[in-house]
Amino acid sequence: MNRAALPLLFAAVLLLSSAAPAATIDVTLQARVVAGAGHASDMQGEFGHIEESAVAPDNGPFDEARDGSVYMSTGVASGGGWQSSQISDTALQAEGTHFANADLWTNDGYAYSSGRSTFDVRFTLTEDADYTISGFAEEFDGGTTLVRLSGPSGNVEYFPAPSNNTLTFDTQGTLPAGDYQLFAQTSGGATYTEYYGGDYSSGAYEVNLALATITDAPIVSASPAAAFPNPFRESTRLTVPEGASALRIFDARGRLVASLPATESAEWNGTDLSGREVPAGVYYLRANVVGAETARVVRLR
Repeated sequence: MNRAALPLLFAAVLLLSSAAPAATIDVTLQARVVAGAGHASDMQGEFGHIEESAVAPDNGPFDEARDGSVYMSTGVASGGGWQSSQISDTALQAEGTHFANADLWTNDGYAYSSGRSTFDVRFTLTEDADYTISGFAEEFDGGTTLVRLSGPSGNVEYFPAPSNNTLTFDTQGTLPAGDYQLFAQTSGGATYTEYYGGDYSSGAYEVNLALATITDAPIVSASPAAAFPNPFRESTRLTVPEGASALRIFDARGRLVASLPATESAEWNGTDLSGREVPAGVYYLRANVVGAETARVVRLR
């Protein structure tokens, strides 16, 4: 060996031996679920019941929506949930919604519905790690939404949605080596047993947990989905964020209205999953790519 190269070799060995190993997320358990259910009866023989759910089978990307809806001549019971989430060695990211709706227009009968979106991931850190956690939690009309990061000593971060409002968060800190759980859930139900009335529930969350020690590069959000024209009457063209494969449209209560492939010519003609025209109002456009912002879309009469 060239003797002149020895100092460089020793320096490289010293550098490698002194470098601290990068902390990573070692997932030990994941439970990601969306569910919806509807039950309704006129107490005269007409009855409807449906339950739908989806469970993430492994640690891969999870993007599912379920809608359990019963429509009868005397009422409707509709509940559902949606989630888009990803798990990696350096980050946990999820967003989800739920809705529940129960309406009656008869003297007798009942309507009950429920919806849920749950993100529950447990993991181990073998090294101390700096972290950032950001997102929001919201609930309306009696739903329940919370985001919680807990560890060996209890809650590290806890973000419960205030009643009929939205809580945003963006904090950072250091996680000692140990076992942790990131839990996010929005859920609720709606029940009605009176003549000509209704009950509702909805909520949503978004959470991004990243280990800041893995890279010095900033976390860059994806470009938002967009619609033009906006507001619109007949149809609107949709702009697709890079990396997205699907676009989903939700109503103001968080119910999935439409799902479209993310193509360059994506267009929404104002109809729902059943092909029926949706009423005028505010809708929300989301792409199934982490970091993409939600776009507000308005349909006119």
